[in-house]
Amino acid sequence: MRVDRGPVPPDGVAEPARPRRHAPDLCPGRSWIPGADRTGPVGYLPALTVVATPSPGNRRVAHAPTGRSDQVRRPPDLDPRHDDGGGTAGSATGTHLATGTHIATGVLPRGDGPYHRDPLPSADMTEGPSAPFRRWRVRVPLRRPWQGLVHRDATIIGGPQGFGEMSPLPGFPCDPELCERSAEEAANDGWPRPVRQRVPVNAVIPPLPPHEAAALALEAIGQGIVCLKVKVGVGDDLGRVSEIRNSVGSNVQIRIDANGAWDVETAVARLGALAAYDIELAEQPVASLEELAELRRLVRIPLAADEAVRGVDDARCLARLGAADAIVVKVQPLGGVRAALAVVEAARVPAVVTSMIETSVGIAAGLALAAVLPELPFACGLATARLLAADVTDEPLIPHDGVLEVRSVVPSPVLLERYST
Repeated sequence: MRVDRGPVPPDGVAEPARPRRHAPDLCPGRSWIPGADRTGPVGYLPALTVVATPSPGNRRVAHAPTGRSDQVRRPPDLDPRHDDGGGTAGSATGTHLATGTHIATGVLPRGDGPYHRDPLPSADMTEGPSAPFRRWRVRVPLRRPWQGLVHRDATIIGGPQGFGEMSPLPGFPCDPELCERSAEEAANDGWPRPVRQRVPVNAVIPPLPPHEAAALALEAIGQGIVCLKVKVGVGDDLGRVSEIRNSVGSNVQIRIDANGAWDVETAVARLGALAAYDIELAEQPVASLEELAELRRLVRIPLAADEAVRGVDDARCLARLGAADAIVVKVQPLGGVRAALAVVEAARVPAVVTSMIETSVGIAAGLALAAVLPELPFACGLATARLLAADVTDEPLIPHDGVLEVRSVVPSPVLLERYST
């Protein structure tokens, strides 16, 4: 992506530019969802009517468009009326959801027939806003250490619409309550109907020594990936990116992610040097939105905000400041797919959906978000299942030819039991 900011003076510093996008002037603190109180494919919530209802916590509830069934019968092993305490299925009084069935809000179909064919292992029962949830706590190993982690802890939540994941990432600003809300949305409400069935994805290259990073990049290219996100801000940034570019050639997109490691002065110098390697996007090179806005007027590489945006108010601030060319969104820290859609709408820039090194159950929520965005100009950071040495499903979300197919994920009872904690 190339951003035209006008002529650059001889010293290489771009003239200040006015912010190009402005957030809607909405009341501060107002809970706002795009398309609220409207019917049909509006904004970022296609085929939804969203209305405020007096539900617990005053949450907004998505209702079915006219003509869609909102009567959902739970599979027996997710129905508390048929729970035997051991997670086995009782006698069936309901029906399973078949492929292609869109219910309630037009959610993604949950699997190719029944939710699962085998009884799931014993799980904890907790009460949600409208139905009880079943929970399985798991610990899944990583293929190689990632920023000090050797495994991922997660809670898998099952409900009438399927499964969600709660797995805050250590070191990433993330409210556990929002993660839980995201998982409960997937399990109890489902997701909006997709507008695309395939989502392009990028691979992630950790901050390894240059030759190791290049080897991982070549491995990803061999799997059909044509976009690489390279972690920088640690070690030999320039050597790492240079080695990768020389190894993969000019037809592969490279973006970088500094996780806010630099100040503005350092970022100007580093991005100036890295620009020689045809960088598609720089994610969170500096920490704050104000610093991003300042930096954006000093460099040519397009910038994306990630950790600096934690909700709708931050997204509106991004738009007012003209702080970024894109926004990186993760479903769990924002509280669910619908909450993330509101953030993207408020930011008024394209979104890059990424995961938090989740199991395929968690990645499915990010995939659902990417599938409903009205525009998707960037590959998404959802090809992270390969970072795990194992998963909780027999059919993990692994990309083919650089894309993920939009589909549901059903946990395996054997794997839930194997990795339970």
